[in-house]
Amino acid sequence: MKNIVCPISTEKIDSNVSRLTVFLNVILIALFLVTLNPIFIIVVTLDYFIRAALEAKYSPLWLLASWE
Repeated sequence: MKNIVCPISTEKIDSNVSRLTVFLNVILIALFLVTLNPIFIIVVTLDYFIRAALEAKYSPLWLLASWE
């Protein structure tokens, strides 16, 4: 199943990009917990803000995950 459909939207998303984006978020949060360096949590917060306020395609982590 290459593309999945969101239950509240008809927009199709690539499940591999979605999983990689979540993995990058987990890595950044783990780095924050280990180092207590605020830059990691700032990047995660900024990424979620961009996803909520704009569109997912402008998210830095989504761009990184979808880069071919």
